[in-house]
Amino acid sequence: MGIGHSLVSLCLTYKNLGNLKKSFELCQQAISHAEENNFTQIKAKAISSLAEIFREQGEFTRAIFVIQKQ
Repeated sequence: MGIGHSLVSLCLTYKNLGNLKKSFELCQQAISHAEENNFTQIKAKAISSLAEIFREQGEFTRAIFVIQKQ
């Protein structure tokens, strides 16, 4: 498993543990890593995970924005 997959997995793990701040940071790192290395599938998964964090916080507008801006 590569760095990008690991970052996304950690993002989801921290989200499931309720540590949304750390989860958000890891999603951002995964997106940056994916952009730098042109890993479109990892970027898509990280963006989806980020939107899921916002959705779970009730921030539906931000969730939609994250998906649409990419």
